[in-house]
Amino acid sequence: MAFTTIIGRFDPFRVLVIREMQLRPEYSHDQKNFVSIQWRGDVHAEGAVKELWRSDRHVSEMTRALLGDYYDQLFWRPAFQRVIDDVGSERGGDWMRDLRRLMPSGFLPYIRQRSAAVYSSCSKGVHHEFVIPPSSYYDTATLNAMLDDAVEVIAALGLTANLSSDAMFPLSLDDAIACFERLQMDSDATTA
Repeated sequence: MAFTTIIGRFDPFRVLVIREMQLRPEYSHDQKNFVSIQWRGDVHAEGAVKELWRSDRHVSEMTRALLGDYYDQLFWRPAFQRVIDDVGSERGGDWMRDLRRLMPSGFLPYIRQRSAAVYSSCSKGVHHEFVIPPSSYYDTATLNAMLDDAVEVIAALGLTANLSSDAMFPLSLDDAIACFERLQMDSDATTA
């Protein structure tokens, strides 16, 4: 849901189409719905794009994936530069300390890797990949660690998205950092 929310910040049309489809009486919950948000395609791109700004490329050939190459160039790099420039060194805790180690060009690869790892870990239980009892893998400590990783990735994306000059109705920097820090404190409290 968090990725869908961030997609909605940058591409409200995408989310509005889904809503409209789901409001229709013929919408079926028990069938695959091709307009739904898909991990591969809407969050992660199908692959890297060569020559992003080729003039003969049709719009339909451009990925609109949240963690895709176009979003990286248009939204994530400039917004992450603002994170680095505008967030004071005393703010953001350990999560911000880790983010400060990244260059703007490294932010999205970092988020892609972290989000893919979280998705993979969480999906194993959903897709019944285990033949051993799920409790052997999903003990309380493991579940807490997976949840903490997910919250950290979403918090970093949310903060960065909020600092995009293209985001509508952003929080003030102080409010955004306060939310980021509160999520970190709550996450730390669950692992303590």
